[in-house]
Amino acid sequence: MTTPTADIDEASPRIAGKHELVEYLEGGNKPDPGTWRIGTEHEKFGFIRDGLRPLPYEGKASVLAMLEGLRDRFGWEPINEGGHLIGLQRDGASVSLEPGGQFELSGAPLQTIHQTCTEVGRHLEEVRQIADPLGVAFIGLGASPIWSLAETPIMPKGRYKIMMEYMDKVGRLGRQMMFRTCTVQTNLDFGSEADMVKKFRVSLALQPLGTALFANSPFLEGRPNGFLSYRSQIWTDTDPDRTGMLPFVFEDGFGFEQYVDYALDVPMYFVRRGGSISTPAASVSGILWTASCRSCPASGPPWTTLPTICRRFSRKCASSDSSRCGGPMPGRGHIFARFPPSGQVSSIARPASMRRGIS
Repeated sequence: MTTPTADIDEASPRIAGKHELVEYLEGGNKPDPGTWRIGTEHEKFGFIRDGLRPLPYEGKASVLAMLEGLRDRFGWEPINEGGHLIGLQRDGASVSLEPGGQFELSGAPLQTIHQTCTEVGRHLEEVRQIADPLGVAFIGLGASPIWSLAETPIMPKGRYKIMMEYMDKVGRLGRQMMFRTCTVQTNLDFGSEADMVKKFRVSLALQPLGTALFANSPFLEGRPNGFLSYRSQIWTDTDPDRTGMLPFVFEDGFGFEQYVDYALDVPMYFVRRGGSISTPAASVSGILWTASCRSCPASGPPWTTLPTICRRFSRKCASSDSSRCGGPMPGRGHIFARFPPSGQVSSIARPASMRRGIS
């Protein structure tokens, strides 16, 4: 979950109607493909080498020590909340924390996959230089391999307490998702509403395939968990209001307005005002707004596969050959209709090669 790098402007006009939300998404159109960018997000688990313990927020070997080291040595600017250092920003990129201390690079918008590879490599090298003297290491897996939920630390971000309470009301595995999973994500620009629809549909149709190809979460609490992608299994019982496939995306007439209608029906987690976070009134609803297409099928794979994931999704979404995926909901004979549901993919996925984390 990307950490906001600026507070809400309290003096800005309040939204007066649904049309403003539609216009906001329309404002994300980039008709010139030369202006399109790729944004990637890369999460990983940190741990203390001595005893393989999870990385706490504070202490000599800790998340805080990692953030302070990156800030002081490599010129990252701090992001604070409630007196706590919770993130960093530099040159359009940011480092943020997931609820259980998962370390996330939210990359800058870049032109090519080669630049993405360079950015991730530079980030991991900086992380390694800070981590090694602290006796800390990181590993890229989709689910926490040995630490129980009780052992996992909670990061000092106001939204996480609210989210924990909310998750308990809507699913059985919401806290597992928050504290014990990692992923990588790809964000793509679109040229028009029609281009957004095509990329959205292709991206959704590829989710089960991406899950299977990059399955990387077969262990839990030190033993096999019965799945090749336990992370994707967790998402089947997390929050039905905002997870799973979206059949309406494949319906005739889908566009910005239909997405706004969907978003307004999704209950809001929290409201951020004046630097503080609180539970919204029961009548308030909404969802994260972003003028780009996001895809996150992969279970925290090793960083070396990140450019591959981004390349496959960006090429498939941009390819003219993929335009056939931009039509209505596929029938029973269509390849996407025949592909196993995501709940089955977590069990039959191709085993990912196990690689060492940052050492």
